[in-house]
Amino acid sequence: MAKIFLRFVGGSSARFRLTPAELEIETQTTVGELLKFLKGDEGYCPGELLSMVVIVNGRSIHTLEGYQTQLRDGDTVAILPFLAGG
Repeated sequence: MAKIFLRFVGGSSARFRLTPAELEIETQTTVGELLKFLKGDEGYCPGELLSMVVIVNGRSIHTLEGYQTQLRDGDTVAILPFLAGG
């Protein structure tokens, strides 16, 4: 088992109906598996993952291994809504 720290920013806390927390997960759980677990039975529609940014230890998962990024003990995962403006 591994312990990770979850942080939610903006509307992401409402989407998952959660507050910042420590969470115990199976070793080698991926970011994608974590998101499916957090969403529960509702699941995701195809474009829903595009509307959020996932940061692991201060780095976007897109600079790591995307949704296949494996989480390790002590990681901090932050979920933020994707914002655009101009």
